[in-house]
Amino acid sequence: MILGKTQDIIKQTITADSATLGTYGDTGLLGAEQADAFINMIMETSEFLRETSFEKRRAITGTISLLGVSPRNFRRKIEDSNQISGNEVQPIIADVPYACVGITLGTEISNDWYRQNIEQEGFENHFMRLISEQIGLDTLDLAFNGDTDSTDPFENINDGWLKHLLAPTGIPAAQRIDGAAINDGHFSDTYFFELFKALPRKYLRRGGHKWICSHVTQVKTMEYLRSRQTSAGDMALLGNLSLNPLSIPFTNPADFPDDIILFGNPRELMTVWTYNVGMRRTIEGKELVAKDNRFYAWFFDLDHIVRMPQSFTILTGVGDVGPL
Repeated sequence: MILGKTQDIIKQTITADSATLGTYGDTGLLGAEQADAFINMIMETSEFLRETSFEKRRAITGTISLLGVSPRNFRRKIEDSNQISGNEVQPIIADVPYACVGITLGTEISNDWYRQNIEQEGFENHFMRLISEQIGLDTLDLAFNGDTDSTDPFENINDGWLKHLLAPTGIPAAQRIDGAAINDGHFSDTYFFELFKALPRKYLRRGGHKWICSHVTQVKTMEYLRSRQTSAGDMALLGNLSLNPLSIPFTNPADFPDDIILFGNPRELMTVWTYNVGMRRTIEGKELVAKDNRFYAWFFDLDHIVRMPQSFTILTGVGDVGPL
């Protein structure tokens, strides 16, 4: 449904004989409905992004309000007695700040190549869908690996979820596990016990928790069990068993670091978008005309925030599987 709606938008905004996406003026900005559908499509491109949360805002900076209620509100009913006063359900309200950064990307296609493919049905729709899928993958990459202190021109666009979680104001110290201090620095199933035990019980009540790690780290779990000649390791190797330590499933986001295991509910990881989404195409300009090319560009704003860092535990320093 989302994909079809976004393709309809592309049909409305891109025509074979237009120099720019003029439907939205010189800026190429999409209307609110079109921007909404475009953002939805990006968040649907990755299985892990679908597990996370996202919000759309008109303002580039602001706060996301979180609303909850206090637990253990029941009281015994006693005849002719007010058991509610002083024991009312207490709303829990918190604000998480966000500050979206502007992101741009562009690509050129030769008009010769375009003319050879223009008769293919829905060419530009297909091309835009490919771009949207890559935007989704890059969004997830930046979400975990973003670090404004990095010298990498991609990573330093914005701070990602891991940067926020590992900051002094992120995950509490008691909920951070040093993998190097376990099993002489070698991989161990103790990782999962320590991560689970470090998380305050109140955050386990709503469920949805997962071991968030790279696929390489999950394979190390299988290798660890296999090296100890357990039946579970053999069955997992043959694909006859899903390895879910403590009955909690794994999830493997693309581009997640190999040396970290994060334990928590992915819904607490949020991407904030603004409706300031632009899509433009042009065949004008001296350089483009000289090369007989056409240029496509996209513009949008986003930020990655963690709603409740204290609802996660994290292990850094995942080791390799050691000798028996």
